[in-house]
Amino acid sequence: MMKTLLAALTLFVATTLPAKAADATIMVMWAEWCTPCKILDPVLDSTVKDYDNVEILRLDFTDLSFENIKAQVTRAEAIKAEDYVPIVGLKTGYGLIIVDGENRGRVSAGMTADIIKLSLDNALAQDIPIAP
Repeated sequence: MMKTLLAALTLFVATTLPAKAADATIMVMWAEWCTPCKILDPVLDSTVKDYDNVEILRLDFTDLSFENIKAQVTRAEAIKAEDYVPIVGLKTGYGLIIVDGENRGRVSAGMTADIIKLSLDNALAQDIPIAP
């Protein structure tokens, strides 16, 4: 019983918290039913593989209950981006590039890997954030 609980807890931590501090986090509003998410996901995943220290934080809004929304905002707090969740709202298939708690760019379905890479490069290089 204890081994099962420990394994479940380890899996939860490994899948919800970053293994190391990232230079940038792409915070994506996501849902199972979201067609734009299904378009964006593979492009985003393949693009981020080219970066050593960029992570994707998918906030799962499949369940729109108060408890789940509160849990997703808490996840955003880990990267100091909780203030951006209401700005984006529940627009799934859309994301923000967060660097040092600041919005430095956007990603959305329909963007090519080259455009996402350019957005990431600009976000990592700039000294001031882009307004949302």
